[in-house]
Amino acid sequence: MNQKAIDKLVAEKRLRKLPKPPFDQVDRLLAASQKDLGNVRKFLAIDEAKAYDTAYDIMFKTALALMRAHGWRPADR
Repeated sequence: MNQKAIDKLVAEKRLRKLPKPPFDQVDRLLAASQKDLGNVRKFLAIDEAKAYDTAYDIMFKTALALMRAHGWRPADR
């Protein structure tokens, strides 16, 4: 994502700058994603829908971790 897109999200109040990146949250989000990733293969054999839901959650947590590592968070809405 380029700076222009970030500035637009900030202007629209969809993104907020954090005072300092919360690396403890980043670590927890990534650890949870890694744990869930191990479960996706198991879920595929049992419940494909659950596997896709879990994969989506992993992508969401990982993206959130990346945003927080760069000092950003989604706005409260």
